[in-house]
Amino acid sequence: MKPGTTRALLVLALLAAPALLPSPATAADPPPRLSLTLDDGRDRARPGDELTWTVTVRNLGHTRLTDLRITQQLPAGAAPAPSLSTDGTPTVTVDHGTATWDGLTLEPDATRQLRVSATLGDDPSSPTRAATTACAHTAGSTVPLACASDLDLLPVAGTTTPSPLPTAVPIAAGALGLAALALLHRRRSRRAAAAPTP
Repeated sequence: MKPGTTRALLVLALLAAPALLPSPATAADPPPRLSLTLDDGRDRARPGDELTWTVTVRNLGHTRLTDLRITQQLPAGAAPAPSLSTDGTPTVTVDHGTATWDGLTLEPDATRQLRVSATLGDDPSSPTRAATTACAHTAGSTVPLACASDLDLLPVAGTTTPSPLPTAVPIAAGALGLAALALLHRRRSRRAAAAPTP
């Protein structure tokens, strides 16, 4: 092979080398980082009470999060109350016991609070507690980014507040007995004072 041909092939090889080398891996976007809490401000309730839960979601990452979906499974048998904004539009959608907030946007380190109210009903499957769970998802994902739960204890069926009558009766009887003894002693003292001295 002629020297000129060798040099030409070497130049072509150097020019083609970058295209043949594997491209460096691009850094993947960090996964969204969220914190989520759920609370109704109490730990005891009874059927018929209207409860208001507050879902607090915070963006812990350094990137803007868009199109977030927050869902909350209300206690079984709970009747949701209408939740309207100042212009009369619903602020939350409730369907088959699940409250849903769609299309939320959170800037880095931003916090958003969401609220929903419902009246507790009777739930035979869980007669001693009212439990609810909220989760945050990205658009199109079924895997939650974060979840939180809230639990309120319910009164046990068949239990009533003890009546104060059993305690009050002995006290009243004792007080009457002491009063009778005091009156009897007073009468005897008067009779002894009125008796003539021999």
